[in-house]
Amino acid sequence: MLTAEQGTYVDIADVRTFYVKLGEGPALVLIHSSLPGACALVDWACNFEYLAEAGFTVYGFDQPGYGRSSEAPEPSI
Repeated sequence: MLTAEQGTYVDIADVRTFYVKLGEGPALVLIHSSLPGACALVDWACNFEYLAEAGFTVYGFDQPGYGRSSEAPEPSI
C-alpha cells in the first residue's frame, strides 16, 4: 500500500500541493472527497496499485487545505 513517503510536492498558484504518481500509461487523475480527513492516500490508497497495474499512470493529489497540501491564499480585492 502507498505511503506519504512515496509522494512529492509541486507549487500551483501559491499552494504547496502534495501528490502521488504511480504507473505508466494513459493518465488517470483521482480526486478525493471533501469529507473531514479526506486526502488522496485516505480515499484512494487501495486503488493506486490496481489501476497502475491495469496500465494507467495514476495521479492522486490533495486538494488545497486537505491532507498534506497547504491552504489556498485569500483572494486580494
